[in-house]
Amino acid sequence: LRVLDRTSVQKQKRVPIFSHLPQYEGHHAVSLQVGLDKEEIHPAILRLGVKFAEGVIVGSNARCMAMLTALKDAVRDFEGNEGKEMKRDLMDMLKPIIRFVAVDCRAMSLGMGNAIRYIKTAINNLENGVSLTQGKESILE
Repeated sequence: LRVLDRTSVQKQKRVPIFSHLPQYEGHHAVSLQVGLDKEEIHPAILRLGVKFAEGVIVGSNARCMAMLTALKDAVRDFEGNEGKEMKRDLMDMLKPIIRFVAVDCRAMSLGMGNAIRYIKTAINNLENGVSLTQGKESILE
């Protein structure tokens, strides 16, 4: 994510103790010009990232719940490749999502890290040869 508008604070609004530092207005426009293919990231995750970056969703529990809801949508809409194992497909889907949420938008909270670890464990615990529908249902539970 990239900040597009960083207007400087007017001189009469500057805080004297911080006068040696650059001061900016609090409102920033955020753009979704990230270095990833739009096909790699589910639209619900993109919306979540913008909300994280703009500060719309704050607090570790609220961010974790919002992330889990967006991941639920991403898993529900996931379509695997026929030639690959479903576990590998799901993990390949998660990698850019985690990188986008944790690196490009905002640092992950402890709860978010634990939730992602739990989801990865649930994916790895899926039996080999399980159908895509059954695997999704198992993960979404």
